[in-house]
Amino acid sequence: MSKYIKLTENEVLPVTEDVTDKEVEVLKEKVLQQMKQEGFTMKREHTVRGGIMKNRKTIKRVAAVALILGITAPTAVCAAGKWGLFDGLFGDKDTTPIEQYLESVNTEKMETGETETEQWPENPIYQMENDDYSIAVDSFLFSEATDYGIVQFTVTEKNADSADWYDVAQWDPFYRDWKVWDATEIFAGLGDNKLWFEVKGLMSQNNRCFMKKNDEQTYLCYLCFNDMKSTGMADSILQLNVKESKIVKNGEKEELIWSPIMRMDVPMGESLPNYTWYNEEGEMALVLTSVDFWLNDAPESSVYGSDIILDEISVQMKNGSEYAIHSENQKIIDWFYATQKEDGVWRSFASVIDLDEVVSFTVDGKVFYVEDAVIGQK
Repeated sequence: MSKYIKLTENEVLPVTEDVTDKEVEVLKEKVLQQMKQEGFTMKREHTVRGGIMKNRKTIKRVAAVALILGITAPTAVCAAGKWGLFDGLFGDKDTTPIEQYLESVNTEKMETGETETEQWPENPIYQMENDDYSIAVDSFLFSEATDYGIVQFTVTEKNADSADWYDVAQWDPFYRDWKVWDATEIFAGLGDNKLWFEVKGLMSQNNRCFMKKNDEQTYLCYLCFNDMKSTGMADSILQLNVKESKIVKNGEKEELIWSPIMRMDVPMGESLPNYTWYNEEGEMALVLTSVDFWLNDAPESSVYGSDIILDEISVQMKNGSEYAIHSENQKIIDWFYATQKEDGVWRSFASVIDLDEVVSFTVDGKVFYVEDAVIGQK
């Protein structure tokens, strides 16, 4: 029996297509009614662990729910370095290869009313608050080549008695004996006063939110997102958009309403470098950065109709070691989430690799050697 909401194909709005407000409302109502009938609860098995890459219909269904309901599946401004670079996302992993590309908010200049000349817009707003929360953007890291970004921000609760604004995703029991990453993933869930985070300025994003609780009121959060329509992050004005949920009664029906409560600017910096491989026709086959990859030229053995199923993904390093991103044989998952992007597949790493130390990238027996790649910024 499927673990996902039972929606027929004509009731799914693919996130790669623009939809009207009327279509959104119709699908929202159908989703809510289905949730009531099935006693829907959002756990990790409803999102990305393992099987999501094996069924394109499943991907559409989960993405549609995320689009309509905001299930992402997350004081003073705190500098990113206060708790370490992406501490809680990559944990104790070595983040040296990406540190120079991290653009952080300069709190000292904000306090004096000055701004960085390279920041855009000219007078950015990095912190907002209301009676319940103070939220501040801390830093941003992105790859223009793969359309991937990570916004780090801090949420401070002002009201200690307020209801939880997030739910925690859980691993499916199937993976109890697998080696998996241990970052805490959160999502908006259903009900009143839940917070939903997204990045404005993109066409069609797919995201995940992670959180580290620093004390009873302060949370360090990371919104990791991929723009599936390749808007062009470097040329966009990006903002962290925060919405809050409310269930309201409309006659005999209950409606889940999301209302924007804050919008803050995202500091733009320099895009991560990458290796790009091209096929014989001159088309992009693979893009590899320190934190993700985008594969358009998968082995024939991994392609099943319109689906791409990858069982073994790894990176070989100069010192002879190997970074296993995904391994069915070794039961390893070290990637946060994935999307099907154009004719290929994209995944973000739960670790950081040093591109200067990479020898090759291997996927299901197909090897891409660095000597055949082009080094680029975009």
